[in-house]
Amino acid sequence: MKPEDGAVLLKVATRLADAADTVTMPYFQGQGLGMWDKSDGSRVTEADMACEEAILRELAISEPGSEILTEESGGVSDPGERWIIDPIDGTENFSRGNPIWGTLIAREVAGEPAVAMISAPALGQRWWALRGSGAYLGSGRQLVVSTITELQMATFCYGGLHECPSSQHRDAVVSAATRFRCAWGWGNFWAHIQVAQGSAELALSFGTQLWDVAAPALIVTEAGGHFTDGYGTPSLLTGSLVTSNGHFAEVLRMPSLSPEIDPTPAG
Repeated sequence: MKPEDGAVLLKVATRLADAADTVTMPYFQGQGLGMWDKSDGSRVTEADMACEEAILRELAISEPGSEILTEESGGVSDPGERWIIDPIDGTENFSRGNPIWGTLIAREVAGEPAVAMISAPALGQRWWALRGSGAYLGSGRQLVVSTITELQMATFCYGGLHECPSSQHRDAVVSAATRFRCAWGWGNFWAHIQVAQGSAELALSFGTQLWDVAAPALIVTEAGGHFTDGYGTPSLLTGSLVTSNGHFAEVLRMPSLSPEIDPTPAG
């Protein structure tokens, strides 16, 4: 991707984030928010739907004819040149008045995330990245993962234990968590942003779709970190995401997250 092309796509992503924030903030902590459960048990609100519609309207103006994959409307399933949108990541938090939620925007180029934007308007923050050009907070503070290499000094962030696909997976996460100095149940994009900005060294999410992970994974890698799925494979398509500062991922003993294998961490 040429630098000038990345700059154009970043401007589009910024406009999409602006459109999303304009819709989501009036709904946040409002009264009578309409919500329901989807077939997979996850929650969706009228704010999710309105936000996605606003993004699609803006995209039709800013980059007409673009291919799109969104959480609520679906879209183009094959990788290539497409926008990948999660209108509200952290809908449960949003619906409960917790400010840790955000709009996730990623743009694929040649089948790989090349531009990422995460806007968390209730926190007053945005994080963004361009492939090959680094990751940043707001108007320009560059993000860099931490240099901590000692387990007794490290922090591990993980999503809700209810998202683990089996009791063996849950036990493995809990066992790993006991080995860190700190372990927090911060889920969704927020866990991986902690890795990107050097506030944590390892983060794990289960139950993910591409729109949950495309933007966070690019931001972490452009901050100098690494990502895999929950089994050690560099994939965003298997329902899990592990990000790290380049250390500690082995503490999860990736193969042991399989239900067929003893999940007890290595001593």
